Amino acid sequence: MVDGAPMPGWYPEERLSFEEVVSAYTLANARASGLADRRGTLGIGMDADLVAWQADPALDRGNGEAFLNGRAALTVVGGEVMMQA
Repeated sequence: MVDGAPMPGWYPEERLSFEEVVSAYTLANARASGLADRRGTLGIGMDADLVAWQADPALDRGNGEAFLNGRAALTVVGGEVMMQA
């Protein structure tokens, strides 16, 4: 739903922290695919695939609307800029 609440409602005790969500989309994903030696974190020698968003997730924690309305400002694939707003 647009207001951020699923039909049956939230189960607060099952919510993931911001850090857990970021890790699930980055490092945990790389580990699951066997690519943690090249992906999942930013560093020297790592594949540089990333997206920079207009919304700052560190500042907008708990503000689901900021993420719904956020737009990509920069996309980098293999270390090369593919899109820059």
